[in-house]
Amino acid sequence: MDFLELERRVLDHLRHRVRSGELTERRLAHSPASRDIHDVLSDKGFLSLETANVILHLLHIERLDLLDPEERLPPPGS
Repeated sequence: MDFLELERRVLDHLRHRVRSGELTERRLAHSPASRDIHDVLSDKGFLSLETANVILHLLHIERLDLLDPEERLPPPGS
């Protein structure tokens, strides 16, 4: 997985939670990176590592949660 794929997965999680009502725009507005998150969601900015960390913290997502189950397996022969 490259960084672009990781970025896509973080944003997919965020968008899903906003659409499902699990996370509100109001709560996002009170987050430390609110402006950056808004810009990223509206495709006016890019996801910095700092903003990605804020999103992961807000959503209580571990980095391993972004991996598909087969990506969590050790490589063959290790």
